[in-house]
Amino acid sequence: MRRHKQRQRIKAELDAELRQLARTITYADRLGGFGHLTALLIDSADEEAKHLETVRSRLLTVADIIPLDAPILIAATQYQGDHDFSPPRS
Repeated sequence: MRRHKQRQRIKAELDAELRQLARTITYADRLGGFGHLTALLIDSADEEAKHLETVRSRLLTVADIIPLDAPILIAATQYQGDHDFSPPRS
């Protein structure tokens, strides 16, 4: 989703810049080919979002969802101590 938002932002910025350039007669006729580029950005972001949704749906059909209630969190803490687990480093 982050990449989708990033591409939407880039497209909006690019569209704004192209509109500014199109106001100049010198550049207006040279900008025709850039429309497909901005559409490509959105299309690729949409395709990634669809792929993510497909993967998410597949995971939900095969995954076991465990509740994060007190007994589960207590067990997780116990396993962390028993097996010397540590939180991941960022």
